[in-house]
Amino acid sequence: MQDYFIDFLVAVLFFSISRMFWIYSKIRKTSQGKLLFKAISLFVLLHLILFPVIYSVMINNAPKSIQIAENIFSYEKGIKLQEAIKARKNIEYTINDKKQKNIINNIIEKNRKVLSNTTWEEIHDKKIINLDTQTLLGYTKYREIPSDEVQKIFEVYDLKGSKYIEFGTTSQKQLLSDILNDYLIELDSEKHKIDNQIERIESNSFWSYRQVLPYTINILFTSNFNPQSKIANIIFFFHNILVVGFLLTFIVGFFQHYLVTKIESK
Repeated sequence: MQDYFIDFLVAVLFFSISRMFWIYSKIRKTSQGKLLFKAISLFVLLHLILFPVIYSVMINNAPKSIQIAENIFSYEKGIKLQEAIKARKNIEYTINDKKQKNIINNIIEKNRKVLSNTTWEEIHDKKIINLDTQTLLGYTKYREIPSDEVQKIFEVYDLKGSKYIEFGTTSQKQLLSDILNDYLIELDSEKHKIDNQIERIESNSFWSYRQVLPYTINILFTSNFNPQSKIANIIFFFHNILVVGFLLTFIVGFFQHYLVTKIESK
């Protein structure tokens, strides 16, 4: 989820730059200046946002539609696969941690009546609930970035004050019995999501906007991305036309703007 948020921030940054050039074009006095800055605005919007997004969607839906240089492909796939496998190992460790699961199951079984009659608000903000052989505290962990989920954090202590475990859940339930059961379900659900992610990576459907962007910036002079399908060739053609058109417009507009400014200054 965090990767999507960073992709969104990068796209917003380029969009803001594009908008800045467009606004700046309106206050230029010469038609050459207006044309130049409008061309830059459209170029940033199309070349740095639209086409990389199209390529990432295309590769993920049809990996063979674009041939990617083997070294780039192996590097990007290796990074994604390493991250996903690490996340799976972490979640498997938590699932297989008998101490944690046993403590939670023990709390649920021995304190079913108390937990079924206690709401989250009664322990929120680290208020103490004394159970049979444990003490339970809780607090809410709010979003640090917009893509984060709000979590209910539990801390479990023995009667001497030593911490057993700490864990968090995104459960929206209010009764503590329901929240604890939701957490156990979330563990298996999270593992299933990571397994699906690894499956997508292994099927070569792992490309994101930020991954594609560096390899498409110099689209005219790169052999990293080679279109294979008909639609990929058509998109590449229009992308190249865009880049060539912009370069010609920029060069002509720049020199016209320079000459007009020089003449007016005399």
